[in-house]
Amino acid sequence: MQEKQILAILPIHEAEWLQSMLAKEGIDVAATSNIASCRSGCSPTKEVWARPEDVHVIEKIIVNERMQMLADMGANIGLMNQIFDPTAPLATCPACGCTFEPTNYQCSDCGLNFA
Repeated sequence: MQEKQILAILPIHEAEWLQSMLAKEGIDVAATSNIASCRSGCSPTKEVWARPEDVHVIEKIIVNERMQMLADMGANIGLMNQIFDPTAPLATCPACGCTFEPTNYQCSDCGLNFA
């Protein structure tokens, strides 16, 4: 058996979803229960283990999956990278895309507060 390292401690349904998604990509991960990784009041969790050489690929798969999920929800990924600069002449709201003067630290369209 090849050596594996822990990737995450996740709620059971998330660990099993991740294991299933990665299996579709041909990557084998183990999802195991370990009472030692659960703290007081913990909901049931599983440890997700993978081969160290698969970690970089797994990271890319997870990022792509999350980006697709955000796109499916209508999120504008380009807006998410906007940085509020109160010294700039104009700001672009990362929530709604509105362009406004950043003098009041709040988007004039959706009300997102930057204070």
